[in-house]
Amino acid sequence: MLGVNHRLPDYSLLGEPELSFDPVGGSKSDPHPLRGLASRGPYSSKLSPARVGSPIRLALITVEGHGSAVRDYLASLQGRHTSPAKSSYFPPFEGFGSVFKVDVQVPQGRRDAVALIPAQEAEEALTGSEPERVFLGLIESTVRSLLLRRTEFDVLAFYFPSFLSPVFRVGGGAYDFDLHHTTKAITANLGIPSQLIIDRSIEFQDRCSVLWSLSVALFAKAGGIPWKLSGARTGTAYIGLSYVLRTVGERRTVLTCCSQVFDDEGHGLQFLLFTADDFTVIAKNPFLKKTDMRRLMLKTLDVYVRQAGQLPKRLVVHKTTHFTREEREGAAEALGGLDDYELLQVQEETAWSAVKGARRYPTPYPVDRGTVLPISKHSYLLWTQGDAQGLVEPGRSYYQEGKGIPFPLLITQHAGSTPLLDSAAEILSLTKMNWNTGRLYNNLPVTIKSASTLGKIAKFMPSISPSPYQFRMFM
Repeated sequence: MLGVNHRLPDYSLLGEPELSFDPVGGSKSDPHPLRGLASRGPYSSKLSPARVGSPIRLALITVEGHGSAVRDYLASLQGRHTSPAKSSYFPPFEGFGSVFKVDVQVPQGRRDAVALIPAQEAEEALTGSEPERVFLGLIESTVRSLLLRRTEFDVLAFYFPSFLSPVFRVGGGAYDFDLHHTTKAITANLGIPSQLIIDRSIEFQDRCSVLWSLSVALFAKAGGIPWKLSGARTGTAYIGLSYVLRTVGERRTVLTCCSQVFDDEGHGLQFLLFTADDFTVIAKNPFLKKTDMRRLMLKTLDVYVRQAGQLPKRLVVHKTTHFTREEREGAAEALGGLDDYELLQVQEETAWSAVKGARRYPTPYPVDRGTVLPISKHSYLLWTQGDAQGLVEPGRSYYQEGKGIPFPLLITQHAGSTPLLDSAAEILSLTKMNWNTGRLYNNLPVTIKSASTLGKIAKFMPSISPSPYQFRMFM
């Protein structure tokens, strides 16, 4: 327990960030992403020319004999569904076309963009000594068989039935295989946005909640913009960094850096995969040398300029490990010409915790989402999980996680001078920019979440392109 002389500063509480569903009408905002979509439609539906064609055409790959289940599931996107859950977080799903203002086309047979993995070959793959590698080969050959029909579809859906579960995840330690990540690596290298479906989604009792998440993801993967941040600080760019060690050949280990660029409204522009041969390892974590950090930041700035047409006024860099002296110096050389830049460490696992109290007694509700507690001049705790009071129903609590004590993020400022509360508000906003889910928020900002996901997929990519990738290929 802290003594009187060690009392922490008073905490602050940030309001729930608003989301914009209209590039022109600022009044069309809502802190609830699905409620905003249901009542206002997606952000990009007001843009001209349209970013998404109608209908959004799906292709399908699955094992022979298992197509009907996934076709029925995808066809349910066109119907109306209500959530049976006690919480009213999920509004009624009125059908894909009604919500997103474009239709979705589900393939029905071989005349459509459908490719089937022979059932016998899939079953034989599971009986071999390396079933995951054999089955992955079947996936790759089947994907390539659809390339001649690439102009006929916008998003490729995979359905992996439960009997394939032995190859969903294999290994541990030095050897690690993930069917989701390896499949994404194949389709991303070919420039194909994809959606993976398993029986757990098809069989989930609350079909309304599942279809909300699936529909948001499909719309974004087809090129649409569901929502953006409202009232963002104009001219700011956000970068998420993730480092992944990869083995090239038999002995050479390289460091692949994933750099994801977001504009001031939290929209992911593009991302870079940057390979460094010379790096430092501290406590099992890799870090860039000064020269490579400078090169990475300059390349990332170039990605932003190519999209926005000008340099950002301010740039904020997020990563989960600290910034070494060499990384800070490399960043300073690359970013010193900007009006302002920030280097922020975002730690998910900390020893800090807290309970909400009233009159010195704990309450049955968790700490409020958006609680900020400074712990030093350059660091603070931010509760991105917690009670979002009044968001779903006026005057009522809403705790997305349902149970447990929420843990805060520990944010440390390694460069920059943005006031801590302003910095915390930006990070809280970025927790709402994951278009791969219908949830209210993620515990991590999209900068960190995306860079981490990209790094995991990049680990399985056979080659790395020096050109920027479209983020929607990796969603």
